[in-house]
Amino acid sequence: MGLVKNFAYKSILNFFSMILPILVMPYVYRKLSPNSIGMIEYGTSLFTYFSIFGMLGIYNYGIREISRVRNVQSEVNRVFNALFSIGILSNLCVAIGYYLLVLFAVHDTTLKTILFLLGINLMANIFNIEWFNEANEEFKFITIKSIIVRCLSVLAIFLLIENNNDTYLYVIITVIALLINNIVSFIYAKKRLVIQFSFQSFTKVITPLLWILVLNNTFILYGNLDKTFLGIYAGEAEVAYYSVANKIMTAIYTSVMVLMYVSYPKLSFYAQNDYVSYKRELSKMVRYTSFLVMPISVFLYMLSKEIILLFAGEQYIGTIQPLRFFAIYMIITSFTSIFNHQVMLINRREKKTVLFCLICGIINSIGLLIFRDTLNSSLVILITTLSECILVGLMAFYAYKKMGILSEVFAFCNLKYLILSLAFIPIILLIKYVFINSVIVLLLSILICILFYFIMLYSCKDFILQQIGLVEQKNVAI
Repeated sequence: MGLVKNFAYKSILNFFSMILPILVMPYVYRKLSPNSIGMIEYGTSLFTYFSIFGMLGIYNYGIREISRVRNVQSEVNRVFNALFSIGILSNLCVAIGYYLLVLFAVHDTTLKTILFLLGINLMANIFNIEWFNEANEEFKFITIKSIIVRCLSVLAIFLLIENNNDTYLYVIITVIALLINNIVSFIYAKKRLVIQFSFQSFTKVITPLLWILVLNNTFILYGNLDKTFLGIYAGEAEVAYYSVANKIMTAIYTSVMVLMYVSYPKLSFYAQNDYVSYKRELSKMVRYTSFLVMPISVFLYMLSKEIILLFAGEQYIGTIQPLRFFAIYMIITSFTSIFNHQVMLINRREKKTVLFCLICGIINSIGLLIFRDTLNSSLVILITTLSECILVGLMAFYAYKKMGILSEVFAFCNLKYLILSLAFIPIILLIKYVFINSVIVLLLSILICILFYFIMLYSCKDFILQQIGLVEQKNVAI
């Protein structure tokens, strides 16, 4: 399948994955209480640690290795059987340890039941061979299958989830959806394989699998750890407030950062062949990111109350303050992503990235421990934001010393977008003073502020507007 079609199917799936939670979660939040949502999120955070070790680094390693040998069927069978067999062994071993711990170490009946249900996902992980389909560029199948399964799960949620008594049923629906998704993928891939249990390549692949495991999961020391600490020290409601705010921020952030993933192949090519062009394109990509992230962050901060009331309802009013902190965090984490993906990874400095992430993850953990007796969702986000600030500082210092990259990311001209975005504050405050209705406040604020933003950028013939053809291009970008 061609690159354009692959990109199209992948984009459709990414868009669907982004928009679906926005459609279904408001319904779920209005049916399930903050305590129930918090218990589910807390249980999920605990389960995630076990799921990561069950899957090892098989997904990413499998895509890489199958892609290399996919034209030689005997090698495809060998690599697949080795990884599939290791996956069965690792998930079964982790499942035994997981259920023993849940059985004897968890005393809360609700949490224990949720964890028992989530444990079924470890069995679903055994059939998670989507890496094989991705390596064979079966993006059409993956997209269609995923959309159908997710639509069916959403339909089940709307038909079956009626009130807070359906908490377990909601977990069951999500677990069954994952199991069906993985089994369908396994059946589809099976027709192209001769499956046998084999551990002959165990010693050869276990080291890279463990390395990829560490490389891909250092960020678990941030968001997932936050929910774990909140569940232990602050209670289920605070976990819910954190999780709802995080989902809203993530949905918006993901749509913005699509630009980063689209620019990756071009930047990667220039980094290896034309470093001057790489730095120029990196600077341009950061400017586009700042152009989008700065105003959206201010919108999120100033309109957090209206967003929460529309998205989750009055029972989640405690999410307003955490969402404001996440609005600030969005700016910091966008620079974390830029340094991580567009600077460090592209220039093959992933080992340093892992080291820096571990250092700051430990700092984050220490901060959570120090303030454990006074933890709430807002304080947790603040601690994580400060930890990521240190992470950005470490990567920026390394990039400057070893790669000569700094002004490309922290360009003075990008401050313009922040300053203009801060001008939204009095505009939105005035709108809130005049109007009470949340929908009217939200719509008017977005409309007027966007109009103001573009008028100001047009008046100074901004570089971004030049690039998209709204302003005549000059030789020197402003």
